[in-house]
Amino acid sequence: MMMNKEQEKLPLPLLFRQEANESLLAFCRESARDLPWRRSVTPYRVWISEIMLQQTRAEVVRRYYDRFLAELPTPRALAEASDDRLAKLWEGLGYYRRASLMKRAACVIVEKHGGELPRDYASLRALPGFGDYTAAAVASFAYGLRAAAVDGNLLRVLARLFRVEENVLSSKTAKTLREIAYRMLPDAKDGTSGGERYLYDGYAAAEWNQAMMELGAQICLPNTQPKCEKCPLSAYCIACAEGCAERLPIRESTLKRKEEARTVLRVTDGERYLLHRRAEKGLLAGLFEFPNKEGTLSEDEAKKAVEEMGFSVKSLRALAPARHVFTHLTWHLSGYEVTVPPIDRAALPEDFFAPTKEELYRDYSIPGAFGAYKP
Repeated sequence: MMMNKEQEKLPLPLLFRQEANESLLAFCRESARDLPWRRSVTPYRVWISEIMLQQTRAEVVRRYYDRFLAELPTPRALAEASDDRLAKLWEGLGYYRRASLMKRAACVIVEKHGGELPRDYASLRALPGFGDYTAAAVASFAYGLRAAAVDGNLLRVLARLFRVEENVLSSKTAKTLREIAYRMLPDAKDGTSGGERYLYDGYAAAEWNQAMMELGAQICLPNTQPKCEKCPLSAYCIACAEGCAERLPIRESTLKRKEEARTVLRVTDGERYLLHRRAEKGLLAGLFEFPNKEGTLSEDEAKKAVEEMGFSVKSLRALAPARHVFTHLTWHLSGYEVTVPPIDRAALPEDFFAPTKEELYRDYSIPGAFGAYKP
């Protein structure tokens, strides 16, 4: 984030000396992971990688990043992509709203910014789906601006470094830590050249942000004892000195996740599988699903549910139970494979489809919530 003049007067709770930065950057230069989004750094590539990396591990994103960019290499290509194709490219990454917000942002970029991501933090922050972190990441990594890219990993590092005893999930605490991170940033340098940026250029903000991210990914680990003995900042870390790093940060969510039972009906004629497109608003909006019902249905109830959809049932067998956790909801899933006579695609109701198995995997995006019931 950028800071106003009053925020810039905030004192740091720790003298973060130049030698600390030097140790941090030396660690990063030696240990930084070789990730595809670091090899050729452009504003669009930075943006796509940062959205994919939200709530998703880097090793998972590796499998999607190059394929996505090969098909949608520019903001204009993203803006013009069909919703179904975009969902298929995103399939398996989860949190599909990220993809829909990306397309909305791409449309704004094309319409208002000539197809190029804007070069200033405020304009980036105004784009759909751009929070403080994403705007700062693009501003820093792509344009060399002095912006602190503070995600969940950096909140953890900062909470330990300064022994923050407040809940980092509160907006007030997170805002304070972002302000502290900004004060810790070295001065930016212009490392742009030919549309590419080399992240490790002196004390550029991009280099510092990247080094802190590596620290969170490799050393200052979550939900376990951090590797303080290998940390380049251990000599400056209050939590390390006082032996309390493992219990920090404090994360107290007020969210109460709802529990819900559902029964998935994998209806097939042996060649085709029945799919339904979900409503355009709400959970998993606009994506495809296997028909499903609330509750844990018995065999007779499952048979009746399929018959009410207009199919006669030839056979029915139970499928293994599964579980899927959303941000605010947990689904406890049971399932049946239900065999029916040949499905007449022309007679299907609106928003129902009957692809073959090959078509299902090639053309239809099935969210991870139903992944356990793919044929």
